[in-house]
Amino acid sequence: MNIHRLSKIVNGKIVTKNKKDIVFKACIDSRELIEGGIFIIIGDVYKYKEDILKKASVVIGEYSLGKKVGFIKVEDSIQALKDLAKYNLDKNKLKVIAITGSNGKTTLKELVSCVLKTKYKVLKNNGNENNLIGVSKTLLRLDDSYDYCVLELGMNHKNEISELSLLVKPYYALITNIGTAHIGNLGSKKNIFQAKMEILDGMDINNIIVNGDDKYLKHLKCLKVGNGLFNDLKIQKIKLDLQTTSFACKIKNKKYNVLFPYGGLHYPNLIGMALLLGLELDISLEEGIKAIQNFSIVGSRLEIVTLNNNNYLINDCYNASYESFMNVISLSRTTKQKKLFIIGDILEAGEYSNSIHLKIMKELKKIKNTEVWIVGEYFNKYKNILKNSYSYSKEEIINKLSTDNLKDTIIIVKASHKFNLDEVCSVILNKY
Repeated sequence: MNIHRLSKIVNGKIVTKNKKDIVFKACIDSRELIEGGIFIIIGDVYKYKEDILKKASVVIGEYSLGKKVGFIKVEDSIQALKDLAKYNLDKNKLKVIAITGSNGKTTLKELVSCVLKTKYKVLKNNGNENNLIGVSKTLLRLDDSYDYCVLELGMNHKNEISELSLLVKPYYALITNIGTAHIGNLGSKKNIFQAKMEILDGMDINNIIVNGDDKYLKHLKCLKVGNGLFNDLKIQKIKLDLQTTSFACKIKNKKYNVLFPYGGLHYPNLIGMALLLGLELDISLEEGIKAIQNFSIVGSRLEIVTLNNNNYLINDCYNASYESFMNVISLSRTTKQKKLFIIGDILEAGEYSNSIHLKIMKELKKIKNTEVWIVGEYFNKYKNILKNSYSYSKEEIINKLSTDNLKDTIIIVKASHKFNLDEVCSVILNKY
């Protein structure tokens, strides 16, 4: 790769030629920059200027860091990042498995990766890097040693999934559900469905696997997983407790039993989708089931921890929606132990905020032997629905947990990530 070829890929202008040989490893984080690599300036990076100048062969951006390295000036750094990512994907000719939906995207990404790794080398996006920048960063990590790239695709508004689909050109796409996440931005579940279906803009509908129990997705002509009669892989006989989920999956009149090492009513359909994709890619159900039995959950997503004094922590504070609240409430019902819910508001619900928070409080009212500690404006509006509900700040909750001595209690921490209730979880883990 020379600087002239690089400038054409990003549609930029060479201002300073490189003094070091170019290694085609591009990044936007100076900590990931290798000797001779390419650095793309996004935002203010002056604090790390010397590190970048020391290692980079070429810098691409809207402004220069100096003449010590090659510099290609572009009109839009994010577009340059996207162009380089697309070039790298096309060069390596890899097949992308794209995952989207309102809830469960990250868990499904991990399940799919877990199943595919039984036979293939797989790259996936880190954590929750599911927007244009995060997806592009992942594509820049690809090389010809990988067989598949598993990408979670997220969105807050219309046209975001379309842009991502046109970038990655999915070989297969999996859609978890159509829920209320970001309904404040999109206005209705119908609009959310239409936004998720933008995944088709870069692919063929025949290669889609969906949750066939979902009101919107079940009408699509594609592969489906769920309880319904017309699903391709049927989920039956679901049983769960705090620490396991068991169920049967049936395909072509053959039944397979699955024991998953985590509790959650939403897991069977997600697992079924991962297993069905595995079948499509020549991985038997037996191999796939064996793989997911050794699955490790992603932190802060329905993570269940056994504590001292017969206490349990359910940490599900990475994000929140009406559907994910219902999942954690259903899980809490599997035990008769005392429950302590520490909850924060669902954000981005817009005009639906009042009705969604009211519905959740009514569900909590049905659970016996329950106390609720509330952080946030909307849940507090309806705290009088429950006898044992109290309003606290995050700091007050931390102080209270530090002095209280809980026993025989299921502690459920659930909120949108903005409330930083992972700090509450840390206090609980340190004490118990």
